[in-house]
Amino acid sequence: MIIDHHILDALTAKAKESQRLRMNIDLRYGPEDLSRRMLNSIELGTISARSLALDYHRDGGVLVGCFVEHFYDENRRLTETIDMGPGEFY
Repeated sequence: MIIDHHILDALTAKAKESQRLRMNIDLRYGPEDLSRRMLNSIELGTISARSLALDYHRDGGVLVGCFVEHFYDENRRLTETIDMGPGEFY
């Protein structure tokens, strides 16, 4: 699959329409492919649990746009902030 602006725009539109403000495209080759390759659109206002955060796999990146993700401990104290823009990967 070639990821172009048509695919990105369609994914973004679906994410904006969804109640959770996020949507993904499964990039696996088929059901027997056990990898976790997904293209995600995460829109402004999305709140996610740490298990859904991009750093869960430590191989995420940003193609378009930017995000700031805040992590809190069990006492609701800010413990980490990740600020990423287009082309940044970790």
